[in-house]
Amino acid sequence: MNAAVDLGNSRLKILRSDGYIAAWDARALDWESIAAVLAPVRTVVFSSVNPAAESVLEQFLRERWDVLSARERIAAGNLPVTISADGLGTDRVLGILGGLRYRTPPFGVIDLGTAVTVTIVDADFAICGGYIVPGPNAQLHVLRELLPHLNVPPTLEEWTLEIGADTRSAITGGICSLLTAFVGAVAVLLKRFSVDKRAALFLTGGYSHKIAEVLPATLDVDVEVVPTLVLEGALSLVQQ
Repeated sequence: MNAAVDLGNSRLKILRSDGYIAAWDARALDWESIAAVLAPVRTVVFSSVNPAAESVLEQFLRERWDVLSARERIAAGNLPVTISADGLGTDRVLGILGGLRYRTPPFGVIDLGTAVTVTIVDADFAICGGYIVPGPNAQLHVLRELLPHLNVPPTLEEWTLEIGADTRSAITGGICSLLTAFVGAVAVLLKRFSVDKRAALFLTGGYSHKIAEVLPATLDVDVEVVPTLVLEGALSLVQQ
C-alpha cells in the first residue's frame, strides 16, 4: 500500500491508496495517530508548501517508511504534462496530475485553501500557470489585523451570497461573493483553451463543496468537485 502525505499551510492531509483519508492541524501534529494511519503503508509520497514544519515531518517519515519527494520527482521530469511556467508550486502541479485521472486537458484546477490557487493545463498538456489570491480565512485574518474594531467572524462558517444585514454578515457575504466571482472569471478564461471539446474546472480543497453549491448554472465549463485532487496527483507519482 502507498500513501500521499501533503503538508499545507494549515493542515496535514493523508490519502492512502485504499481510499482512507485523514487530516490534522499543521500546528499540532499527532505523531502517534499519523504513525497509526501509515502503519500498513510501504511507500509515502511527501509534498509540502509549509517550510516551517516540513523538515521535522519529513525526518519523521523517512525514519519509518520509504519516502518519495514529490518536489524532487516533479523536478526530474518524465511527467505526462510539461511545465511552461518557472517556479510553479509542487501542490499546483499535483492538482493537475490529479485532474488527469478524471479527464484529458484542457482544464483548470482551483484549490481553495489558505490561499486560493488556480492552475491551467491546455490541450497540448502544457501547464500554463494561473493565479494565486488569499483564501477565505486569510482574508478574515487581514480584516481582523487591520480593522480590529470590526466584528469579524473567526472563520467562514457558511457560504452565502446574501446581502449582509450587519457587519459580520456583510463580511461573510462579501468574501463569498468575491471568491464566487473569481471562480466565474476563471471559467471564462478557460473557454480560451477549449479546442474541440468543453473545458473542465476542478474544485478542490476545504471550501470546494461550499462554493460549488452557489456557482451559477450558466458557467460554460464542466465543474467537478474533487476535494482530494492534490493527494491523488501525489499518489500518481508512485503508481507510474
